[in-house]
Amino acid sequence: MADATHYVEPPRRSPRRGGIRTVAEFRDPGNRFGLGGIVEYTSPGCGTAVGDVELCYPSPMGTQAEKVRDGINTLGGVGPVFGIYAGVECWYGGSDFEADARRLLAQGSDRAIEAALNTWVQAATPETASASISEAIAAAENAADDEYVGLPTLVINRGDAQLAFAAGALEGDGTGNLWTASGTPVLASAEVTAGEVASVGGITVLEGSPVSYLADRLEVNKQFAIAEQVIALIVDCNYVTVHPVTP
Repeated sequence: MADATHYVEPPRRSPRRGGIRTVAEFRDPGNRFGLGGIVEYTSPGCGTAVGDVELCYPSPMGTQAEKVRDGINTLGGVGPVFGIYAGVECWYGGSDFEADARRLLAQGSDRAIEAALNTWVQAATPETASASISEAIAAAENAADDEYVGLPTLVINRGDAQLAFAAGALEGDGTGNLWTASGTPVLASAEVTAGEVASVGGITVLEGSPVSYLADRLEVNKQFAIAEQVIALIVDCNYVTVHPVTP
């Protein structure tokens, strides 16, 4: 005689720590946000102040060089608008499968967003290779401080981040938040390419409201539920610099 089967509640699932939600702004784009095409935004300028000791009174007179200026430009988002989804299927009865699909979407959406960001980062031309992850962090920090007007975000593979933390190149609070010695926030994800460190401008995620659907599969006595969401990414000034590590 076979042993009886006892159904119990599933094991506890704690939310993931770290990732893009610790470093990015998440914004509701409104009801008109949909799949297809790209997003654009008007940058308030991306240059830094320029030193000019003589200002309007150059010496000798008439030698004043034309002052440089930064354009107020329209910039595109990080790739096209894209969708993410999660689906579940099971026998009739006993659960709210639509709620299960929404929950699964919420738990796993970060990885899909991080993967899209990483695809954009990989399109950038890499800088001179560093000898270690710690040196790549230093190079990315210095480049961003020289080239980007705001607070950047370092983008690094999650495993590499652990090595950098062990080497003292990163700091953390034990709850998923990482930063450099200068206070630059760090996005650590397995979706990020290993063996390099990128520095990007401020990240904003345009996150459409989730929608879900429930369908019956009467021929097999099952229900199928799917939850979907529309996402777009924008990075301030479209700033990115990539610093690989020599293998």
